[in-house]
Amino acid sequence: MYYTWDSTNQKSKLQLINNNIEDYFDIDNFFEKIRIRQFFLNSFQSIEDRKANENELKKINKETLEVCEHCLFAVDWTKYK
Repeated sequence: MYYTWDSTNQKSKLQLINNNIEDYFDIDNFFEKIRIRQFFLNSFQSIEDRKANENELKKINKETLEVCEHCLFAVDWTKYK
């Protein structure tokens, strides 16, 4: 019996197809960036807070987009059907 990768579980068990653990690190990194971005967005108490932190938000959005694109295009998703 094996377990598939579950992004909602921090201690997820991996189903290693083709033994490419780097793919799983990339996917975990993507979900970690999403969590960081969500935490940051949830920290705003008002529109003024968001405006005051606009440069930091742009930086986080850029980092999240880069990780997302890397995960989307660097992982060979055909291996995970």
